[in-house]
Amino acid sequence: MKKTVHIIILFVLTGISVFSQVPEKFNYQAVIRNSTGELVTSQNVGIKVSILDITPSGDVLYSETHSSSTNDYGQLAIEIGEGIGILGDFSTIEWGINDKYLKIEVDVSGGTNYTPIGTSQILSVPYALYANAAATAELLGSDGVYSTNSDTLFVVKDHSGNVVFAVFPDGAQVIVNEAAKGKVGGFAVSGRSPSKAVDFNILKITQDSTRIYVNDTVNAKGKVGGFAVSGRSPSKNLNTDLLFITADSTRVYVNENTGTKGKVGGFAVSGRSPSKGITKNMFVTTTDSTRIFTQNSEGGFGVRDNSTGSSQSYLQLTPLNYFIGHESGVNISYGAYNSFMGYKSGRNTSTGGNNVFLGYQTGYSNTEGFNNVFIGYNSGFSNIDGYRNVFIGYDAGRENTSGYLNTFIGNVAGINSTEGAANTIIGNYAGYSNMTGNENVFVGQSAGLGNVSGSNNIYIGRATAYKNKVGMYNTYVGYFSGNNDTTSTLNVFIGPYSGYSVTDGTSNVFIGPNAGFNETSVSNKLIISNSSTKNLIEGDFSNDKVTIKDILKLTPRSVAPSDPVEGEIYYNDITHKLMVYDGSIWQACW
Repeated sequence: MKKTVHIIILFVLTGISVFSQVPEKFNYQAVIRNSTGELVTSQNVGIKVSILDITPSGDVLYSETHSSSTNDYGQLAIEIGEGIGILGDFSTIEWGINDKYLKIEVDVSGGTNYTPIGTSQILSVPYALYANAAATAELLGSDGVYSTNSDTLFVVKDHSGNVVFAVFPDGAQVIVNEAAKGKVGGFAVSGRSPSKAVDFNILKITQDSTRIYVNDTVNAKGKVGGFAVSGRSPSKNLNTDLLFITADSTRVYVNENTGTKGKVGGFAVSGRSPSKGITKNMFVTTTDSTRIFTQNSEGGFGVRDNSTGSSQSYLQLTPLNYFIGHESGVNISYGAYNSFMGYKSGRNTSTGGNNVFLGYQTGYSNTEGFNNVFIGYNSGFSNIDGYRNVFIGYDAGRENTSGYLNTFIGNVAGINSTEGAANTIIGNYAGYSNMTGNENVFVGQSAGLGNVSGSNNIYIGRATAYKNKVGMYNTYVGYFSGNNDTTSTLNVFIGPYSGYSVTDGTSNVFIGPNAGFNETSVSNKLIISNSSTKNLIEGDFSNDKVTIKDILKLTPRSVAPSDPVEGEIYYNDITHKLMVYDGSIWQACW
């Protein structure tokens, strides 16, 4: 029996200290705290050690005292069996008979007024009894009590005797109590600051999370800084980082080797069902793609500001809407099938749908508008419920509130249009002043720039109808045609500078370069010319009069026109006379 006891003791003591045959002893370490939980550092402490038999309150087999000093971390170490004996003989304790318990009492003032700090069982299993085959900790029943087989090298148990940490010949196991709450729950690796004697977590594992705390101070640099998970090549013995985390970055390294295929390739974050194991991927990165999988059709994928009290969104992607940019689409409620990209683009959209806003504050005020396309800085900024508009360009259609079916293309094109509808305005500054005009076509830089409420006009060319504000049904085609017109209606000016000086008038037709250039206030006039000083043809629609300057030439013919009507004329190349039909017969003019 004595031989068996000594074998157990040998392994017990080998697990915790260097042991010799006489005197028998083993090391004991403790962390001392006062009644308020603060560490007792660099201070003499009185300690009383007792070995109890059978139960935590059993007979005292041996008792001794120690006087020791704590270090900067509140730790102290003593050798049990080497203290000042009070009761019994340490060397005669029969360790193999009955359970043995270790009772520790402490006087933090260094005296002998001891206070018990705990009683724990002294186990042979945690310290020794090596076997060739290792077994893991086994759960007994469902009450969370663990035991270990005799081939376990080392175990740590909680106060209830449950195994929380076990070491085996081929590995180690940490067992976490899922019911434990607070800072003591789970599993943690902690550090301590020598200057402040404060504990801090480095690694913490609980039932629902695993956390690694990295020192983010600037002096933690180099390859040893941060946190890394590395791989190793058996042939080359080289470490390769797979996951590397520092205070300013997180990097995941993926093997780009094309031979790495299948589900194990790349990097993935997945969900797991307790009953079925891994179920669905959430995030997958490979050399040729990056994929994010979402399940909630309303939640989707987003990026938001996490500042205190802030709910600002930078990115929100759902099956119904795509919002990219600070506060883009932040007020959406029932609106669907919108695509917003840009700082505060579509910020106030709530029920509007099928819109495309691209650029800084595009469609900012839109609430109900639908089927709009706004592209460019502030384009469609003020739109509230306007629909089926296309605004492309810097400030294009910026002030539009309820106008619809408009197409504005160009920098500040139609910028001041508020309620106008069905306008086509193309060109920088084209339709700049238009507010309520409808169904206009302005094409060219500054074309129709002065139009405010005029409708059904066609202005094509740079600065055409530049000053016209309320004119209607005009057609001006050509560089600066109708440039000074302010109120005219029903005019047709075709040609560069045609009708250039006209300020008001109606029902004029000017055709040709500079045609009617010097006309100012005129109506019902026909001018065909290529000069501002000499007109080839002039007409007056009010009295049906036409004037042809200098020469009118008729092509000679020998046969009179068939089916003539009164007033027709022709030149007979046989009689060499001008012939006029009087309603009955052709008459010679001389």
